[in-house]
Amino acid sequence: MLPADTVLWTAHCCRKNEGVSAPWLSVRDLADLDAALTIVRVGQGRATGFYPRVFPVNVEMTLAVGFPWNNR
Repeated sequence: MLPADTVLWTAHCCRKNEGVSAPWLSVRDLADLDAALTIVRVGQGRATGFYPRVFPVNVEMTLAVGFPWNNR
């Protein structure tokens, strides 16, 4: 229940075509990430790559994951 104009300053990401900057997420990014995590959790996500496996979140963001046995 965050205001739509909320900006979260984060780590380990950069926005597409923004160059080097402090990483940030919008409320829309959080909703997209929640949806992507749900899709991955139920086994319907389509990843690329072997390691890390990369799942699309939105045009600005991807989710890079390892293997189940090393993500504990």
